[in-house]
Amino acid sequence: ECWFRPIKARRDKPETLVSRWQTIGAQKGFALQITPEGKLDFLVSKDGAVTIHHYGESTLIEGQWVHAAAIDTGEDLRLHVNGFLDSDPTPFKGPIHQAANPIYVGALIQNRLDEYFEGVIDEVAFYNRSLSETETLTHFGNPSGLAALWHLNERAGVLADSSGYGHNLFTKGNPSYEIQGRLGTAIHFKEGQVLESPAS
Repeated sequence: ECWFRPIKARRDKPETLVSRWQTIGAQKGFALQITPEGKLDFLVSKDGAVTIHHYGESTLIEGQWVHAAAIDTGEDLRLHVNGFLDSDPTPFKGPIHQAANPIYVGALIQNRLDEYFEGVIDEVAFYNRSLSETETLTHFGNPSGLAALWHLNERAGVLADSSGYGHNLFTKGNPSYEIQGRLGTAIHFKEGQVLESPAS
């Protein structure tokens, strides 16, 4: 899950919020993207090769903060926007492929880093279980099962994982620190800027 603020209503190609996704070498895992039309798309793969899409219905508004949670329940895929289910679930009996490539915030890998997000991202979190609708409504109301959490409040250097598991993020392309975030500060992304957590 994460908070984000897009700076464009429309885009020429998808923009990526978070991913562990590489199209070459059957290393597709998951990605959360914004479509060119301004809706969310939760992409997953069971085998690293075939893509399954789960689309949201809400059209995002430029300049407005949004909380999004992409959820694999074990039976289906769900997207929650600002705490509420955003579209009918898509049946999916995983598990999601455990891709060997790094986690990226702000991009994914096609043949190279691509489909960059332009805007502000804050409070990125991963869980080792499904979140309930109540939990997405309260946003960290009950953080049990937390597998990674990045507040993105650092002013330079390594962005620490607050979950205690050591999944720190490293910057590429010099994104801007100290942008006002949803909670504390955040990171502002432009084309070619990304955060990377090494594969683990």
